[in-house]
Amino acid sequence: SEEILPVLAEGGLRAISVRLTVTAPWRSLIRLFLALSRSEIPMAADEIIVRGPPGNTRDVDLTVDANLTVTSYRQAKVETE
Repeated sequence: SEEILPVLAEGGLRAISVRLTVTAPWRSLIRLFLALSRSEIPMAADEIIVRGPPGNTRDVDLTVDANLTVTSYRQAKVETE
């Protein structure tokens, strides 16, 4: 699921953020982070919480729940008179 957060403007930038809740295999979550880091538009992931079943496993297909905020910055429109 996703929730679009209010746009914040500071200085010459606008922060556009989306709060994501994901249930997916660990491997897919890592691919999501890689896609964010390689995006043409710079994006940052913050407030990351990952939950999985108890125990010590190295299963890359283990299903996990993750909550995170993804933020991108755009140049704010400059008003001309």
